[in-house]
Amino acid sequence: MKHCPKCNYPNPDSRETCFDCHSSLDLQPVLDSETGLFGYPEGTLLCKRCFAPAVRDDHETPLCAACRKSLTKYRLPKWVLACCAVVGLMMVYSLVLLPGSMKPAVMFERGRRAEATRDYQTAVAQYKLVQQQYPGSGIILARIGICQCKMNDVAGATETLKNLNGAKVTPGVVSELESAARLLPGVSVSIGRQQ
Repeated sequence: MKHCPKCNYPNPDSRETCFDCHSSLDLQPVLDSETGLFGYPEGTLLCKRCFAPAVRDDHETPLCAACRKSLTKYRLPKWVLACCAVVGLMMVYSLVLLPGSMKPAVMFERGRRAEATRDYQTAVAQYKLVQQQYPGSGIILARIGICQCKMNDVAGATETLKNLNGAKVTPGVVSELESAARLLPGVSVSIGRQQ
């Protein structure tokens, strides 16, 4: 049984390096007669960190296996872990909010498709569902008013256009609303144009 000169770990006689610290078992320190200190023979590669005989000399920096292993397994800095935690929390928060923000967008698109196929009742129903989420949106009120004008719903169009007074919508929607309002007698449009 060979005992390691560095850590005194018992190793089998056939081993050349220690199981525990991976330092050389064959290279024993010798007493220097001039200085009276123990050292290794001249030309022996020593670990730059712990001054044990470096087992591996195929690297640029001579380190024993134990030191090389401890230097390569470093912990991440706390600021990196904190940043990862913040990003993770932001992702979870946005994933929680995603279904709530996607639902009105899907309903608005369903309304647009129904309007394109001239199914104005379905379009108004879908737009009113979106309006519950965004009650002050001028574009949604304008889309409802356009559909009501195209359905010849004078009472509904008049009420919607009253609610739309002063709301800001894009110029394209304003011109579309004005052309739809011309279909109904007595319905006028007075809304602000968005710049």
